[in-house]
Amino acid sequence: MVEKELVFVYPCEQTLQFSTFFDLLENNESDAAVPYLSQQNDNLRSEMPILMQDVDESLTLVEELFGGTAPEAVNLWIGDNRSVSSIHKDHYENMYAVIQGEKWFTLFPPTDFVHFPEETYPTGRYELTEEGNNKLDMLDHSNISICNESSKKTTISKCDFSVTSSNCPQSHLSWLPFDPEESQSYIKYPQLHSTNPIRCKVRAGEVLYIPAMWYHRVTQSQFTIAVNYWYDQRFDFRYVFYQTVKSLRNEVKNAIKDQDGDEKEE
Repeated sequence: MVEKELVFVYPCEQTLQFSTFFDLLENNESDAAVPYLSQQNDNLRSEMPILMQDVDESLTLVEELFGGTAPEAVNLWIGDNRSVSSIHKDHYENMYAVIQGEKWFTLFPPTDFVHFPEETYPTGRYELTEEGNNKLDMLDHSNISICNESSKKTTISKCDFSVTSSNCPQSHLSWLPFDPEESQSYIKYPQLHSTNPIRCKVRAGEVLYIPAMWYHRVTQSQFTIAVNYWYDQRFDFRYVFYQTVKSLRNEVKNAIKDQDGDEKEE
């Protein structure tokens, strides 16, 4: 039996009417697509500036703590329990505010990186098939004009997507192939038992500070709206420490590979 090659797949990105997005979000059938408003490009200020009147442009206390700098980006996030981020880190000081619903975070300090498995994968991207594009056009059109009932019932399912190798930022990507909330991860990678995860729930009206370089996995248990503020990280001792730990880990991994190779040759 030939084992299938694993691929890191980027999400399909679409610009939609807000009403179309919420129509997709309301369809929670098992085979439905998973819509998530999550574009990390300062989308709240650049694409929906009218909504900025409902939130603070910055967090005064945070600006004082981070040296008086304004946020690099302010992002809007909307999704439900179907949306789960893989574990990752950001090179920003992250202030994550929940507006409605609740977010669940699993966080790891940068020192835990030495215990993380890391692999390199070819990349791909989800894209809508021709039929999927037609369905989306029908949905988007139904929200700005009078239409028949059949178009209102149109939904986008998982089978309306295919994976392509085009339009990817890079051909290969190093990533962490485990989910800290799945028990099988700890069986496959027993070194994860040496990590120190912190789990927390952030409710509406609360703000979580995620320090730069801290790894985190994010999901929500219900319909949730959140706004986060990204402030530039300082490339201070924390960054130097992380880079040192990463270099040492890679040296150890390479030494183990060389030793295994020598033993096989013998």
